[in-house]
Amino acid sequence: MPVRCWLSVIPIAATISVQFRRAVHPVRNVNSMRAEYDFSKGKRGALLPRQGKTRISIFIDNAILQAFRAEAEKRGTGYQTMMNDALRSYLAESSQPITKADLLSIIRQEMPALLRDLTKHNSAGRRLASNAKT
Repeated sequence: MPVRCWLSVIPIAATISVQFRRAVHPVRNVNSMRAEYDFSKGKRGALLPRQGKTRISIFIDNAILQAFRAEAEKRGTGYQTMMNDALRSYLAESSQPITKADLLSIIRQEMPALLRDLTKHNSAGRRLASNAKT
C-alpha cells in the first residue's frame, strides 16, 4: 500500500471546501446592490421596541446595588427586576390618597403628644406670668 504524504491531500480538501461553500452560500449577484441607500427617514435604536419598558442609564450607590444583587442571588431572580418591583411598590404606597380612616388614626396617635406639649407650655407660661407679678 502506497504511503501518501499529507501535502497531496490538501488540494483535494481545498477543492471540496470551495465546492461546499458555493453550495451552501451561492455567489451573490453583484448587481443586486444599489449604488446608494437613503437613510434620511431611518431611526436609531432597536427595530422592534420592547413594550412597556425603556432602557435608561442611572447612577446607583454601590452599597444599594450590591444589596440588590445579593438578594437577587438568594431568590434566584434578576436584581433589575427586584429594583423595578421596589420602585413600583414605593409608587403604589406613596400615590395613594389619604383616607378618612387614615386621617383619624394619625390624629389619634398625634393628639396626646400635642396636648402634653400644650399643657407643659401653658403651665410654664403661667408660672412665668405669676413670677413676674410678684
